Amino acid sequence: MSLFGTLQTSSNTLQAMQIGLQVVSNNIANANTPGFIREKANFTPAPIQRLGSLNIGLGVMVDSITQVTDNFLADQLRNASSDRVSADIQNNAYKGLEQLLGELSDSDLSTALTEFFGSIEDTVNPTAGDAMSVRNLAVLEGSQLADEIRRIENRAKDLRDSYDTQITQSVGQINQLTEQIAKLNVQITQVEGGSAGKSDAGALRSTRQQAVNKLTELVSATVVEQPSGGLSIAVGGEFLVFEGQRRDVALETSGVAEEAQSQLIFVDTGKELDIRSGRIQGLSAARDVIVDGFRESLNDFAATMIHEFNLAYSQGQGLEGFKTLTSVENVDDASLALDAAGLAFAPKHGSFEIAVKNGDAPVANSTIRINLREDGSEPKSTLANIAAQINAVEGLNASVNSEGRLIIEGQSDEVSFTFAKDTSGFLASIGLNTFFTGSGSIDMSVNQELSGIRNADKLALSLDGPGGTTRNATALASLIDKPLDSLDGASITERYDQVVNELAQNSTVAGSVADGLGVFEATLANEFQAVSGVNIDEEAIEMISLQRIYQATARVISTIQEMLDTLVNL
Repeated sequence: MSLFGTLQTSSNTLQAMQIGLQVVSNNIANANTPGFIREKANFTPAPIQRLGSLNIGLGVMVDSITQVTDNFLADQLRNASSDRVSADIQNNAYKGLEQLLGELSDSDLSTALTEFFGSIEDTVNPTAGDAMSVRNLAVLEGSQLADEIRRIENRAKDLRDSYDTQITQSVGQINQLTEQIAKLNVQITQVEGGSAGKSDAGALRSTRQQAVNKLTELVSATVVEQPSGGLSIAVGGEFLVFEGQRRDVALETSGVAEEAQSQLIFVDTGKELDIRSGRIQGLSAARDVIVDGFRESLNDFAATMIHEFNLAYSQGQGLEGFKTLTSVENVDDASLALDAAGLAFAPKHGSFEIAVKNGDAPVANSTIRINLREDGSEPKSTLANIAAQINAVEGLNASVNSEGRLIIEGQSDEVSFTFAKDTSGFLASIGLNTFFTGSGSIDMSVNQELSGIRNADKLALSLDGPGGTTRNATALASLIDKPLDSLDGASITERYDQVVNELAQNSTVAGSVADGLGVFEATLANEFQAVSGVNIDEEAIEMISLQRIYQATARVISTIQEMLDTLVNL
């Protein structure tokens, strides 16, 4: 071993410290770069030199440059992020629905409901104002209630459509990210030399890590690094990316075109992806479970409101009878049994009365029978059969038009008719002498026969014939708190309260879950940052350490130079 050997050892050390300083410099430069993972120069003793019986070291060398990361912690963080993203979307869906309902405001649905039934009650009070104006106000309040229900339904539908659009956009993002990851897998394998390499392709790996994080925010996935340095990514046990290979995904839709259900499938096999969390799962749950579940509850409430109110309303009479009347609803086929003719609200076995007058003189009071017995003792009633029965009533003509609607007309301009004592629900089902039209929240409205103050006299508030008492108004006003068999003993207000309370409770739970997952993710992110993030103070300490070694080594070289100068001058 000579002075030149010592000089070589010092040279190795200087080179290693320069590389170390370059790594530290790169870390500091990327301290605020999103997704950057801290790198570390791994030093190892240089090969030894044999001198006689002595093994003399040749200094230090850089064995590899690797990223400082904890793969297990990274997996946990990805899973936590996927869960949190899904929970946040579902929480926001509940908050959005709560804003739609606008409870505790002056324009909420419960206020419209109360004001409508209050206006019905006002028609009983002779001091409430001009009788026709009060009647018209009741119709307007009913229209306002129907408008509010439709508004909420339409806004909820818009919310559903926005989630559907976001799901469609997310599918394209998945394909873009898997293509990027597959290409990066190939580049990393080439740069690192596969399993034979020791150093990490730091920048490429950081870029890939960001892409993987974005992908697992969209869909929950299992990520495994292969010996070559490439990643395999699987969703529900089916590989999505395997090193340089990838599979395209697409949306498959089924159901009604306007509100089709969609699921993510692999293009090559058509198999559905088993997505447990992530943005797409959250969007799907928000669309199919939360928003559609709310819309179903709202529709059930509206349907109950329509049918139960019409059942009671259709028993009454206005100030005058009808000259002509066409049913709001229609059947698919006039020859089909009424309980199989496509009516939204099927009637039951029973009857109703129809009274006919010519001017003020009674002409007929007939009972129209609806047979819907299941014992087969006699044929079930059809709309054609009902039209025939009514047509047989003196003073009336009845028929079914090409659209499947029942038309009833007086045989002269002096003839009028009214309905009463319907035990079958036929009038409410077919839309004769009804207040509301439609079958649910999407099409609820007020019968156009009642529109305008000129038609206020048609409001059926009497149970004692045209122009009689307002007993039906009293019955209608009390319907808001009346226990209903169709609601298992609950009232209309109680059913609405159930809808609101269920939404509020689910929203509270969803908010708590989202908050908890957010805290958990933040904890893991801090832990991951502590391991893989750049700490300027730590890098400064490392830099000073490398600097001191570099300075000491330079001093050794200076000493060797002095010794060589001494030898040269001998």
